[in-house]
Amino acid sequence: MLSTNEQFKIFQGAQALGEMAIASEYLMIPDGFEDMQFLIKSFPLPIINPEDVIEVPMVGGQSSFTPQIAKTMFKGPMSIKETVHGHAKQFLEAIAAERTVDKRSYFNFRIYQGTVANHTNVWHCKKATIFGMEPLEVDFENRGVLATYTGQIAYHYFPNIA
Repeated sequence: MLSTNEQFKIFQGAQALGEMAIASEYLMIPDGFEDMQFLIKSFPLPIINPEDVIEVPMVGGQSSFTPQIAKTMFKGPMSIKETVHGHAKQFLEAIAAERTVDKRSYFNFRIYQGTVANHTNVWHCKKATIFGMEPLEVDFENRGVLATYTGQIAYHYFPNIA
């Protein structure tokens, strides 16, 4: 059992870290598609960290390790809500329509922790592409779910580079 003094020390340690981040406080805005900010429901937030370690052989059959370089390419699931006006469909089709033999459909975007006007962090992400979007599943009996596109996004993030 923890005494009240021990509990207070744990409480103080947690308070010293600051406010806890809430997943809904993040906002993704594609460059050139600023009106999409309220439609993008979920996306992978980048974290700069080595993806794995490299094994290093040592004398006598021993081994150690060294970290790989930091991962700067990220990939993960995302979902976008649709509106009656078709903003999500227009966005997805606009970026896909740019692909040709010598040009691929990439875009840059920003992630804000908070809003554009009031945020604590901002990530400038480069060379994003969206792929594998599933068709909208229409269900005329379902009155409790918004129309949502789900798929994948891949992009690069380099800290401190705008």
